[in-house]
Amino acid sequence: MSSKRVNWIDLCKGIAMLMVIVGHSKLTPVFIFRYICDVHMPLFFILSGLVLDPYKYNSFRRFAFNKTCKLLIPTICLNLLYFLYHDFYLNPANFFSTAGRNGLIGILIAWRGTKFYYNMWFAYVLFATELVLYLIIMKLKKKSYLSLFCLFASVTGYYIGSHTSGFIWSLDLLLMASSFVLLGYLLKEHAYSINSKPQLFGIIAAGGIIWAIFGFLNHIECNYMSMYGNDFGNYFYFILSGVLGSLAVMAFSKLLNHEPILEYIGRNSLIIYCYQKLIFIPLGVKFVDKLAFLDQRPIVRWIISIIHALVGLAVGTEAIKKVFPFIFTNIQFLDKTKRKGTVEKAS
Repeated sequence: MSSKRVNWIDLCKGIAMLMVIVGHSKLTPVFIFRYICDVHMPLFFILSGLVLDPYKYNSFRRFAFNKTCKLLIPTICLNLLYFLYHDFYLNPANFFSTAGRNGLIGILIAWRGTKFYYNMWFAYVLFATELVLYLIIMKLKKKSYLSLFCLFASVTGYYIGSHTSGFIWSLDLLLMASSFVLLGYLLKEHAYSINSKPQLFGIIAAGGIIWAIFGFLNHIECNYMSMYGNDFGNYFYFILSGVLGSLAVMAFSKLLNHEPILEYIGRNSLIIYCYQKLIFIPLGVKFVDKLAFLDQRPIVRWIISIIHALVGLAVGTEAIKKVFPFIFTNIQFLDKTKRKGTVEKAS
């Protein structure tokens, strides 16, 4: 099974992750924050669909094993590292308190909207979504059937999400997430094959305009759009701005083709996603708060705080990869162990 990475997809994930970081900063101008919220999570889900390839695996068990090692285990481990640092090392009293117990439970069940939520809701629901879609894709097979399921998941997911406020592993968002991931899967051939600049510029222009128009209309209707908070606004505005905006960003990524900083962010998006809001964005804000001469320059303060957060995230990412490499290499170790056991059993 090839693990070769595609530059423009890493680059696009980097842009999506940068949107998340900017969106989580309290210094971000409101109009930028609102437009980012239209696109950044749908884009992440669609990109996950672009690299989803269930036919590489000869069984659901094999697929689930791979996703557990590459997504679920690292997510839990990254959360545990922060928990041990914050609730054991910095605040040891928390570790043995009710808050510490709730934090540990939250790392396992990630129940959004309750005291049993810790961090990284997206990773948990993406893991569950990909397991479900493996079964759906293998069962339905035909693109026409998969397209119908995508529409069903989108409409039903919107209704469920609009009438709930969280669940274990964010399963209340599973159908909505499935519609975006499956859309990415269905668009895979087109996404990889469109390379001419006129086509890419056309997608950027059309997608960007539709994103701006329908995002604006949705902001008028609901003021604030957030998948985390189940705040979708108008269904059609939400889908059109999210999907067309995502396509525009993907086309822009293909035009750039190679941008080392964004590709680095994309390749390390799981670590960055885990710690950006918990540690490095607040540190960036604290840093600029100490620079009194910037008090009358809010845009400059915002930009410097984001740069500070990105530098800190890069340093933190490299430290985690160096000190805790087993978090990201467990797939190779476990895969070899499982194969060895299979061979021994066969002999």
